[in-house]
Amino acid sequence: MGESNENIASVRKLLKKVKASRRATVAIVVVAYLLSGGLLGLVAVRAEATVAWTGDVGDGYWHTPGNWNPTRVPNEGDFVSISSGSVVECIYDTNRVTIKCAGTLTVSEGALLRLTGDCALTGGAIGGNGAIEISGTGSKLAWTEGTIGQNLDTGSLIVEAGAEFLIKKAGKATLNLFVENRGHMSISKGVTEVLMTKGYTRTTRGTLTLEVGSDGADTVILGPVTIKQNSSPSIFTVLKSNLD
Repeated sequence: MGESNENIASVRKLLKKVKASRRATVAIVVVAYLLSGGLLGLVAVRAEATVAWTGDVGDGYWHTPGNWNPTRVPNEGDFVSISSGSVVECIYDTNRVTIKCAGTLTVSEGALLRLTGDCALTGGAIGGNGAIEISGTGSKLAWTEGTIGQNLDTGSLIVEAGAEFLIKKAGKATLNLFVENRGHMSISKGVTEVLMTKGYTRTTRGTLTLEVGSDGADTVILGPVTIKQNSSPSIFTVLKSNLD
């Protein structure tokens, strides 16, 4: 009877060792999976990613997954790249994305293009009869090249509180969208003229700064508003004003 009890105890000890060994094996497999990028890969998919326009389907629509690489519509927080020569149309509201656009991006009537983060228009055109919104504290759209809006466009550009619209296009910059400034707009040195053909309005918290230099009589035109630089680079004469 004593030998039997000893045998049972030995078996139990052996089973415990087997269980511990299995747990160790599972732990090793999990660690190996993590190091190989398994779970990290899943996390990366959920975080922001770069989504590039290819236009492979051929319909030109933002919301067609096959027009993007990878093959999906841009998610919230994604970085979106639209290269020169591309033609894209938004017919529905988009997720909030960070965009670098050198192609032509049209927002159809009733649709909303939602921008956040460090965005840039480096060529091509953005416009249409819908709305373009820049939102999020510290978010900005820098306009260095290309056009915003066309003559017949009836859309709007909305700068939300905490966001910025930076006009950095050298020479004359024409905005063919209605501008609603609830955040901050900045006109950089080198911009000799800004024309807002569809109008401009701002809230009490909306601000506009002019960063023109002392080399020449720079002129800024805001729709019916003209601000002309005087002899001093830091003084401006307002000829007509409806900025408020």
